[in-house]
Order: sequence, then C-alpha cells, then structure tokens
Amino acid sequence: KGERDLETFASIHFTSKDLGKFLIATENGAMLSFVFNDEIIAVVVAHDMRKGDWVIHVPFFPPIQTAQEFENIETAKQLIKSCIGTISSDEIEFELHSVKAWGMHATVAEKFSGVNEKVFLVGDAA
Repeated sequence: KGERDLETFASIHFTSKDLGKFLIATENGAMLSFVFNDEIIAVVVAHDMRKGDWVIHVPFFPPIQTAQEFENIETAKQLIKSCIGTISSDEIEFELHSVKAWGMHATVAEKFSGVNEKVFLVGDAA
C-alpha cells in the first residue's frame, strides 16, 4: 500500500567508452551526476565508467508528455547530447540501446515473505 506514480521517468540506456575515458582522464567522473541546464533536467548514472555503460533518467509529466515522445531515436540522442553538454558532443561517440518509461512509487509491503515462507521481498527497494 502507499502512493503510486510520484514521478515518471524515461530511462535512456547507452554505451560510450569515449565519455568514460574523458571523465576518468579529467577526474570529473561520478556514479551519479545531476544535470540541470537550459535543455534538460536529468540524472546520469554511470553503471560502469570504464566499459562506458550509462543510463540517463529524464522526468516527464503525463498527461502533458508521453513515453513515446522519448522513444524516438533522434530525441533520445539529443537528450544524451544535452547531458554531455560542456564537452563537444560531436567528439563523443555513443550507441543507444533502449528507452523505457517507469514510475516511482512509495509503497510498503504488507508481508515480507510469500507462499510457504520461501519467497522474500526482493529488489532495489527491499
């Protein structure tokens, strides 16, 4: 029980070894980077900076916006470039893998174990 859909996000998964190398070399890399500029508000997550594995979480506001707006390849690429921002995005190559929508919820489980007490609550919020 609890509140559902506190916020809705588009998650953009991409790889860019160039971006990882640049951030490591300049000692500007972080696991989480919060981006606020004229073009975008987002959180950039470095899942593996050395391998260049990244996810960008961009909030959007239904019913004014839809997930389909972010699933367009050119739109997703522009959002990635907007996050890179301060470095020349033309010099940073990246490969787009997926764009998925998800909702943030604030819920509490009524039970922590399931059938025959053999299954426990799992996941990033457990």
